[in-house]
Amino acid sequence: MFQESQNKEYLELCIDRAKNVDLTWVEQFLDIICDNLPSKSERRLNDIGCNLAQFWKGLKKRGVGNIQYFGFDSEEVYLEEAKKIFPEISNKLFMLDISQEKPPECDITICSAVLEHLEYLQPALDNILQSTKETFLLRTFLGERPISQ
Repeated sequence: MFQESQNKEYLELCIDRAKNVDLTWVEQFLDIICDNLPSKSERRLNDIGCNLAQFWKGLKKRGVGNIQYFGFDSEEVYLEEAKKIFPEISNKLFMLDISQEKPPECDITICSAVLEHLEYLQPALDNILQSTKETFLLRTFLGERPISQ
């Protein structure tokens, strides 16, 4: 089910960003990972809520070759668009409801703007933490009240 807060215009914005815009949070996460990752050590990375694989684009652009990327999203529409834009990872993009399922074990998990869309936060965090061996980078918008109505 496509998130209630999203629509065709939002999808078009995501497609445009995947093709044309480098996102600040991706660059920040890459700085953290690259500064702390041993250069010859291969790591598996799970991108939870990968949307249109913006993080893959950042990895590819930086030439980070020692990370095996896997993207997970609960929205098929995002995965299908990501496969069109980045066909080289079409076999590394999967459907996953992080509140219901634990992703495959990995060394690094990144998660951006996902938790605020979930009805139940704790099962999702448990699934992420149980499957992540080393590093979990989280970007979210949680608060006690909505900023806008």
